[in-house]
Amino acid sequence: MVPSFYGFGALIVRAAFEAVGGFFEPLGYYCEEDELALKLIDRGFLVIYDPSLQVVHHEYSKGRDYRIIHRLTWRNMMYITVARYPFILVAPALAGATFRWIRLAREWREFRFRDVAWGFHALLRRLPELVSQHRPVQFETLRQRRLWRNRVVAPPLLEPDSLMIMAGGDNLNH
Repeated sequence: MVPSFYGFGALIVRAAFEAVGGFFEPLGYYCEEDELALKLIDRGFLVIYDPSLQVVHHEYSKGRDYRIIHRLTWRNMMYITVARYPFILVAPALAGATFRWIRLAREWREFRFRDVAWGFHALLRRLPELVSQHRPVQFETLRQRRLWRNRVVAPPLLEPDSLMIMAGGDNLNH
């Protein structure tokens, strides 16, 4: 079992997808799988990684702008925090996401102060919508995901008709 997955190679049981309300629209792209996995795990579904599956993901020939990718990832992690974390954890999780993003941006030598303003402006602009859609997961769900990030957890034996998610790809742990 894994705490999250990348969507370029995922098979999701429709009943599980619908039970948790599908993807969280405010995210657009980047981290939408992480938010979906969070809701699935919270509702008792499993995210299973099968390393035997292979997915070929062809990149755009002009490459990627990692500064924009990292900036959008940080913004979306802030959106997820407001919408899915218990209120008592929102402020510390926002601070943690921001410090992780700054550290990464500095390591990649792409940090710009205007990006900080952009991120917080985006959060403040969407804050009423995010708060109105606040459906916090359980503390135990966050604890489980944190534990799973650093180790492989074998899934329990499943009945063939059990609802689950199966994810495949090259690297499913963020």
